[in-house]
Amino acid sequence: FSQVVLLLVERNLVADYLFCRFLETGASSFLVVDFNQTNNRVWWDPRSNDGRSSKGVFQRYMMNRSKLNTQTQLTYNKTFAEHHNIDVLLGFETEDYKYDYTYTNGNTYPSYLPEITNAGVSRGASNINSYRMTSYLGRLNYDYAGKYYVSGSFRRDGSSRLSRDSRWGNFWSVSGSWRLSQEAFMESLSNVITDAKIRASYGVKWYTTQRLLWIYGGI
Repeated sequence: FSQVVLLLVERNLVADYLFCRFLETGASSFLVVDFNQTNNRVWWDPRSNDGRSSKGVFQRYMMNRSKLNTQTQLTYNKTFAEHHNIDVLLGFETEDYKYDYTYTNGNTYPSYLPEITNAGVSRGASNINSYRMTSYLGRLNYDYAGKYYVSGSFRRDGSSRLSRDSRWGNFWSVSGSWRLSQEAFMESLSNVITDAKIRASYGVKWYTTQRLLWIYGGI
């Protein structure tokens, strides 16, 4: 006399493709779609132990949850005058999230037929929650002969979960390093020290309840 039906549907789509690669320039795009659907149906017949005290109980719960992530990047790599190397990246990212549900409950059934329309007493609730996050980002790396490195990054993030006055934030970082192991005075220690580097960096980070955005030396 009791019936429980649960339907869970989950769909994941991942697409990653690289296009327009020529010379030192490249472009790539990444797409992820995550979709979940739940359909829960519970019926306690008035003649069952669980439904006798309430003269039958029927519950229906339906939920849809989706998330879309996209990432597009442009890259450029070039070596000048043999020893000067640069690496440039520009990117655009989005994250769209949506969650909606509907819940209904009925009891006091005059007959043995389920569904909310047959209940003597019924109630329900529903809600929709959604947000979007958008990011623009860039990074520049430079090194001379694999010894001296300078790097800078910047990104601008916006979240619909924040007020319009504080929705956007700018975050950046800079760093520099010196690879000592590539210097001539370190050759006598090459059998003991294979790689040595001194590095310093400074950056700004932003934390939200959804994710940690941390720009530290690069993106």
